[in-house]
Parts: sequence; C-alpha cells; structure tokens
Amino acid sequence: MPQTEVAVVAAVPVEGFLSAGLPPAQMVRKNSERAKVLKEVIEKQGFYTQIGRGRHLRLEGWQTLGAMTGAFAQIEWSRRVEGGWEARAVVKTLDGNVIGAAESMCMESERNWTGKEDHAVRSMAQTRALSKALSGPLRFVVALAGFEGTPAEEMPHVTEATANVFPARPVKETVAQPRETTGTPTPPPANPAPSGTAVPSGEALAEWQGLIEKVTQSKFKKKDGRAGVRFTIHSRDGKEFSTFSETFAQDCKNAAEQEEPMLVRYSTNQYGLRAEQVAPVGAGA
Repeated sequence: MPQTEVAVVAAVPVEGFLSAGLPPAQMVRKNSERAKVLKEVIEKQGFYTQIGRGRHLRLEGWQTLGAMTGAFAQIEWSRRVEGGWEARAVVKTLDGNVIGAAESMCMESERNWTGKEDHAVRSMAQTRALSKALSGPLRFVVALAGFEGTPAEEMPHVTEATANVFPARPVKETVAQPRETTGTPTPPPANPAPSGTAVPSGEALAEWQGLIEKVTQSKFKKKDGRAGVRFTIHSRDGKEFSTFSETFAQDCKNAAEQEEPMLVRYSTNQYGLRAEQVAPVGAGA
C-alpha cells in the first residue's frame, strides 16, 4: 500500500485591520510607524485643538488616520430631536465590514449654538458623530502619536470662543491691529492691515476655515466723536468674527458671493472672536 507523505507548512499570520493577527510586537511596531507618520501630518496641517495641556484631533485628523488605515466614516442618519439634532455615524473598512459606530448630538441650548440656523446645528451633530465613531477603533494609534484620544468636537471648549486653539503659524508680515478695551472699541488705524497679515501678539491664535454666510456692519461713535464701523463676519457653521478692517470685510463678502472657503485666524477677548487674519483656503499666510 503506497505511503502518502504529508508536508507540514508553518502558518503565516494574516494581517488584518491595524495589523491585527500579527504577533503583538510586530503589530505594535507597525502601528507605531503609522503613529509617527500621523503626527507629522497633523502637526504640519494643524488638524488638532490645544485644550489645556492636551492636544485633541479634529475631524480632519481622524479622517486622515482613517484614510491611512482603510477606515472610512459615513453618516447613517441624522434626525431632529427636541432642542437640537442627533446623528449616527458608522465606520467601515474597504471590504464593507463595520468596525465602529457612534451617536452624537448638538443642542441649541449650547452657548455657541443658541439662535443658530438649523442646518448649522445639524452639521455639528454630524461632525461630532463622525469624529466619535472614528475614535473607537483608531484611538490607540492616536495615543501612540502623543495626542489625546477624545475628539476635539466632544470637548466643551469647542463650543466656546476658545475653540481650535493651537500655536500660531509664522507670518511674513506683521502689521499692528487695534485692540478692544473696556468701554468704546478702539478706532481702526488710518490704513487697515491688508488681508493675509496677522497681529504678532506672542500668544496662540485660533484658526477656522469654511464658507462665509454673510458680512454685516454696525456703526459706533469713537471717543473723539467721529463715527466708526465694526464689521461682523458670519460663518455658515455659526461662528461670528468681528473686525474693523474694511479689507477683511470685503474679502469675506466676495468669498460669500462666490462660495469660496476662507481661512480666518483670530484671537479671543471679552467681546468674542476677533479676526486677525483672513485669506482664501490654500493661499496660506
């Protein structure tokens, strides 16, 4: 009777999502490499919010890591609830497997969202759901990169005037802008700073980018009795930036009409958010 030889072949680990299935040391090594690349991108692009001593990724940061690992978030549904909006997001791999999900809400009772348009409140609920859903499967890679595991949109600071604060980027020009003090606002300079310049204050500036809804203006009386004009830049997601610069105001009006996204770097004072620099997204400073 013929004998049959059986060849013994060593099992080869199959690498899954985030290198799952590999030996622990190899899995950690691969994800540490991902974390290193992620950190470079996040810090270069500014996709994080500095809150206290912690750095929290915004949605763009979570989506960047998702693209690196083959995880993609999408809104499953959003619905009106009493006093706001609720949304659910799911995270899937390229082959369609669901690896994460989360629900989140944005309420009109939140200070930054009181009186805002319905679509803006709904959009923030969706943004929070997307970030939260991605953080479930990807949190430990973010921690390896040295960032906090909680998305920035979930932090209470994000709904306040101190949202999106991170170290200011260097600028080529510096032109002093008027600062508001208690009482009547400081009048604008004779020649307002051109769009794309920033105030060198030595402190962290905040950054926002998106579409402009409109620009409004209001008149006030200066200490010397002359009339002054304050402009308010209204973003589509509910933020309001004040400025005395007619150049800033006109640039944002043009962007609103053409539906072009704008970059606004701003400071915070007792009056709210103050635009220190505006430029088209991608133009830089």
